[in-house]
Amino acid sequence: YRLTRYRLVTWSGSAANLVTLATSRGQQTVGILQNAPNSGQPAEVAFVGVSQVYVGGAIYAGEKFTTSVSATAITLTSSENNVAGMIMSNVASGGYARALLFAGLGQSGFAA
Repeated sequence: YRLTRYRLVTWSGSAANLVTLATSRGQQTVGILQNAPNSGQPAEVAFVGVSQVYVGGAIYAGEKFTTSVSATAITLTSSENNVAGMIMSNVASGGYARALLFAGLGQSGFAA
């Protein structure tokens, strides 16, 4: 199968050094996939800095985000702990936003 570009990824539980698309809301992520590799091909993953990200619901500049069950960026709620980053532009659902990445940090990992 082929992974989808600009979606949130996490470590694969099946083998070392493999990533897979995030499948749970609020799942801890490694970063955002920058290419679209087929299974077994190298994945390019942005884990810190600025990247595009595909959004699963309307999201606004300055909001912290986490992952949806579809590996898209969604607004972090107060009950969620795994912050993937902060959105840098307003975007409607199904669009691409610029995001500042903080992959792997908990909600208290940075100041709002």
